[in-house]
Order: sequence, then structure tokens, then C-alpha cells
Amino acid sequence: MNRLVRADLKRIVAKPTLYLVVIIMVIIVMALDPSDTAAQQMEFYRTFFNTIGLTFVLIPVYLSVYTDELNSGIMISVIGMGMPRRRVVRSKLTDAFFLLLGTYLILFIAAFIKNCTSNLAITPKQNAFLLLFCMFCVIRGIGIIALSSLV
Repeated sequence: MNRLVRADLKRIVAKPTLYLVVIIMVIIVMALDPSDTAAQQMEFYRTFFNTIGLTFVLIPVYLSVYTDELNSGIMISVIGMGMPRRRVVRSKLTDAFFLLLGTYLILFIAAFIKNCTSNLAITPKQNAFLLLFCMFCVIRGIGIIALSSLV
């Protein structure tokens, strides 16, 4: 299963789709003007990661993990070679987890850099809350992908 995950991640990372989405999201986070207060800035990040971020990150991750598998039939041949279906689905969820984790980590770092460069008094507690919220978005994204994998 580790070889399958590694091969899938190498195949997915070789494509520019996910890079393009991450770059656009980072540009949006960095280019928007900071809010008047630190609480408003954190609310903006929470709303952005919750709605736009989840939608525009989750769809490319799902498509990059599952589209090639369905088009080429590799998943069917791997199952035909004796690997149980639940292990194949678990490897796809592992791929999605690493991709979502990396994407939200990059978005958090961009938000953290913007917080440090802006003149807002953002506390370490607020930054830790933003990191926890990013982890929540990753877990929720994995849950959505897991539900769609059951179909």
C-alpha cells in the first residue's frame, strides 16, 4: 500500500493543476487588504478557508486522486491482482489527506506571513486557532472524500 500511495503522489505532483490552484489561493490570501482589527482578519481567514478554500481545494484534490484511476482502469487491475478494495480506497484517502494537508499548510503559512507583515496585533493564540481550523478543514475534506468514495 505504501508503494501505491507513493506512486499516486508522484503522479499527482507531476501535474500542474494542483500547483495552479494553490498559487491562486495564496495570491488571494496575500493580495487582499488586511482588515481593520485582528479579529476581523481572523474571521476573514476562517470564512475564506471554510467556503472558498474548501471548495476550490477539495474539487481538484478529488479529481487528481480519482480521475486517472477511473480513466485508465488501474484501480480495477490493482483489485484484480489481489489487493482488497478497502486497502485501495484507504490508499486514495491517504493520498487525499497528504494533498489537503500540504495545501492547507501552504495557505496557513501564507496567512501567517501576511499576519506578521501587517500592522495588526494578532496574538499567537489566534494563529494557533487558525492552524487548528486548517486541520479541521483537512479532516472535513477527508470526510467528504470518504463519503464520495463509498458511492
